[in-house]
Amino acid sequence: AWWILQSSPISPATLYKAKLIFGLVIAVLYNEFWMTFALLLIRAPAQIGFIVICAAGVFTASLVAINLSIGSLPWMAEVGQWKTSRNPTARIATYILSMIFDLVVLIVPTVILFVAWEHKDLPFFSRFPGYVAKFTAVGMVLLFFFGVFITSHVIGKRNLSRLIAMK
Repeated sequence: AWWILQSSPISPATLYKAKLIFGLVIAVLYNEFWMTFALLLIRAPAQIGFIVICAAGVFTASLVAINLSIGSLPWMAEVGQWKTSRNPTARIATYILSMIFDLVVLIVPTVILFVAWEHKDLPFFSRFPGYVAKFTAVGMVLLFFFGVFITSHVIGKRNLSRLIAMK
């Protein structure tokens, strides 16, 4: 597979973009289907349902980008060679740390949005009226996820380029 990737006319950036788009399409469709099903079961109002579905799409896109970039790390890309890997502990530690990071990326923005919506007294949000605090919280969370997505994309594309060039 590496020889095919090295000799193909497709650039590593195009390959990484294709992997990212395919992963996004499958994950977002799956997540949105079950999220819509769950919202219909609990009979959520349409306004709340739309917001939840959009948020789930943003969360999913960021997590797919993170996990794809982690999979392109040199010690993680040793597909099928975990028994002969020089440092299998690094792979295990990376799996564990990536799961923890995924949870942090999901929980922290959710808490920020919940606090902004519930008007809890946090030093940053208590200085603003309710609607400004909500808009600021949504803006911060969207910027955070956009930053995570772009950073993951750049890291993954760079690592895949290095892997294809060195093999």
